[in-house]
Amino acid sequence: MPDSRPLETPALSRIAGPRWVRNVWLFALLPFAFFVDRFHFVCDDAFITFRYARNLAEGLGLRYNLGVEPPVEGYTDLGWVLWMALVQLAGIADVALAAKATTILCGALLLRSIVLSTAQLGAGLLATSAAALFFATLPHVGAWSTGGLGTMAFAFFIFATSVTLLRGNGRAFGTQAGLLAIAVATLRADGAWWLFCLGLIAVLLRREPKERRQIIRYGLISISTLAVLVAVRLLVHGDWVPNTARAKVAFSALTLERGLLYLCSFWIVLPAGLLLPIAMIFRRGSVPRDPLIAGSILMVLATYLYGVLVGGDFMAWSRFFLPALPFLAVLVGVLTQRFVTLGVAPALLIATLLIGSSIPPAFGVHLFSESVRKDFHFRWGLGYTPELTFWKGMKTRAERWILLGKALGYHTRPDESIVMGTIGAAGFYSRLFIYDRRGLVTPAVNATPVSRDKRTTPGHDRQVPVTFFSKLNPTYIEASLLASTAPTPTAGPLRKITRLELPEEEGFPPNRSLLLTRLAGNPSD
Repeated sequence: MPDSRPLETPALSRIAGPRWVRNVWLFALLPFAFFVDRFHFVCDDAFITFRYARNLAEGLGLRYNLGVEPPVEGYTDLGWVLWMALVQLAGIADVALAAKATTILCGALLLRSIVLSTAQLGAGLLATSAAALFFATLPHVGAWSTGGLGTMAFAFFIFATSVTLLRGNGRAFGTQAGLLAIAVATLRADGAWWLFCLGLIAVLLRREPKERRQIIRYGLISISTLAVLVAVRLLVHGDWVPNTARAKVAFSALTLERGLLYLCSFWIVLPAGLLLPIAMIFRRGSVPRDPLIAGSILMVLATYLYGVLVGGDFMAWSRFFLPALPFLAVLVGVLTQRFVTLGVAPALLIATLLIGSSIPPAFGVHLFSESVRKDFHFRWGLGYTPELTFWKGMKTRAERWILLGKALGYHTRPDESIVMGTIGAAGFYSRLFIYDRRGLVTPAVNATPVSRDKRTTPGHDRQVPVTFFSKLNPTYIEASLLASTAPTPTAGPLRKITRLELPEEEGFPPNRSLLLTRLAGNPSD
C-alpha cells in the first residue's frame, strides 16, 4: 500500500488547522467570483437540454420534438435534464439562471474540495493557496462555472469520486465512491470513461485486500448504474447509445489528428497542463507518494486521452478537459510544497509561474505567437480565433439565437416546423418542430455517409443540406433576423420569403424584422 502520510514539510509551512483551510477557500472565492463574472454566459447547446427538461416537466415525456416515437435522445446529460426538469416543476421560470446558479455553486464546492484535499496531503499555507488560486483564476473555470451545461457539476463529482476512492478509509469508502459515481454516470453519457479509468487507477495504487474489496464495491455500483442507464435508454429511446454519439462522432485518422491539435491548443493556453505531469515525475517527494498524487497524474492523462480519441470539442476554453483541472490544481499544490524544502522563495516562484501562465489568455494576451497558435488550430472549417474571441462569439451567437427563438415564438405556431442547423435557443423559445440538419434530434440524418477526408469542426462532422428535408414538407426552411430598414433579400424562383416586424411593445429591440423562408409550392402556403 502506498504511504499516505502527509508530505514532510517545515513546521511553519504546515496548515494550522481547519480554520486555515476555510480561510484559504474564502480568499480564493474572490478571484473565482471575478472570473465567473467575467465569463458568465449561456451557450446555445444548453437550451437543447432545457427543452427536453421543459417537455418532461410538462408531462410530454423525455423528448425534443412532440409526436416522434420513440423519442430521440438528442442530449448527453440525463442527470442535468432531470435537474432542470425539477427546477421548472418548482416554478422557476428562468431556467438558464437556475442552471448557472447550480454550476457556480458546484465550482465553489469543487474549489473547497481542492483546498481540503491539498491540505490533507500535508501541503502548507503557501502550497494550498497556490492550488486554490490556480484553479480559481483559470478562464476555463470561469466560463464553465456558467455556460448553462452541467460541465462543472460533472467535474465536481468526478473529483469527489476520485478523492473518496483513492484516499478513503474504513468499511464504506467503496460504497461512498460508488454513490458519487452514480452522479458521474448520470450527468454525462461518457462518464463511463472516467469511472473505468478511476477504477483501474485505484486497482494499481491501492493493493491491500481490504482496499480491493472496497474497489470491488465501487465497481459493482458503477457497472450496475451504467446497466440501468442503458436499459432506460433502450426502453425510452429504443437505442443503446445516445443519438448524439452517432451525430457528433465519426472516427477516422483525421479525428485523432484533430484531437491531438485540440490537446496541443489546450497546452498553449494552459502550459501547466503539460508541464505539471512532467515536473511531478522529476521533482519527487522525500516519502512514497499518496495515492491521490499519482492518481491525479493518471486522471489528467486519462482526460487528455479521451479528448484526443473523440476528436476534441468546438466550444471555447477546452470544455472536454475541464475534469482534468481540479487534479492539475492539486498537483500545483503538491509541487509547490516540494519546492518549499528549498526555501519559500523557490516555492513562491514556481507557484507564481504556474498560476500566472494561465491568466493572460483570459485577457487576450498569449505567451505564444499567433503563428504558433495557428499551427495547432483544430476548428477546421473556421478561421483561427483566440479562445477569448471564440468565447465572445459563442456568447453573442447564443444571444442572437435567443432573440430569433422569441421572434419565431411570437410569429409562428407550435404545430409548424422548420429546418435548422442550430437547434438550441431557437428551438427552446419557438417550440416549433425542428428538422435538425446535424442529426441530433433527426436520426435520419445520421444514415448519410460522412467524408473521411474532409476537415471539419469538432462535433460538426455531419450536416445535410436543406433539400434533404424537402419530401417532409417543412413549414419553413430558414429563419433569420434583419434590420427593419434593410431591404428584403431576393428569394429566388424556388423559395418564398415572408417578412414580419417585431414590435417593441412586446419586448423586442427596435428596428428588427423576422424573415421566414418557405419552399415554393409548400402545402402550408
